[in-house]
Amino acid sequence: MAYSTHIPSSSPTGFVCWRGLLTKLLCTPYENREGWIICATRYQGTWYLCEYETAKKIKDRGKETDRQKEMSYWGFKFEQYLTAGRMDRQPDSSGPVNNKEAYCSVIQTRLGSHTLLFAGEVDALDPSVKETKPSCYVELKTSRQIDHPGQERNFIKFKLIKWWAQSFLVGIPRIICGYRDDYGTVNSLETFLVSQMPKMAAQYSNPPAWSGTACMNFCDRFLSFIKTVATEDNPRVVYKFEWTPPAAEVHWEKLVDSSSYSFLPRWFLDDMEGGAECS
Repeated sequence: MAYSTHIPSSSPTGFVCWRGLLTKLLCTPYENREGWIICATRYQGTWYLCEYETAKKIKDRGKETDRQKEMSYWGFKFEQYLTAGRMDRQPDSSGPVNNKEAYCSVIQTRLGSHTLLFAGEVDALDPSVKETKPSCYVELKTSRQIDHPGQERNFIKFKLIKWWAQSFLVGIPRIICGYRDDYGTVNSLETFLVSQMPKMAAQYSNPPAWSGTACMNFCDRFLSFIKTVATEDNPRVVYKFEWTPPAAEVHWEKLVDSSSYSFLPRWFLDDMEGGAECS
């Protein structure tokens, strides 16, 4: 995948979406627990994609304990300890965690015959790296410290693939992992090179725990499938795709004027139809 730092306004775009949606697609060949719902609308020759929560996801979120909710903030606190708002400042971990602020990178790239335009959150940049973006970007993660081989297996098979997909899409070269205990205290750090993660999966087991090539091939085929199905160029029409593991098939349906799944906002359609240009 090649990245562009300049996006000409006249260049055609095949798909527009968020990075998280593409991460889900890349991981699908090896996912055995979490399904997905992805909706597509074709408008003025471009396919817009939007992810929706599955019924299982909504149910699981409703059953979250206070402990689980607290643990979900540990990663944000870790970021607060390691980052500062400006290069001439030191991290300040004294304040409350704010998980509403984010820096996003907008990427234009290609996957096979598909042009992609998507945005993804970036945790930090390393000021010691003199290369241009995204080579200076760093992803920050936390994970339970590994105490036995079973935990190592789950880490490489289930967690590493998601870290790789998420960072690979934006071109982030390094991930800093903070290994924590059950009380949320980080006791050690490890830096992973994103380019080496597929090799780690291949070396860990035979057959490999996962393959980056297989992930990209599935994503490429699914995007091609969307193009063959979502043919009507109409913002009122939504094509809903749903996959539930361990099924081998993706189910889809065509929806017209759906209040539940229409996602292109009115202001966007008005601007596009009025020929508004970004300055």
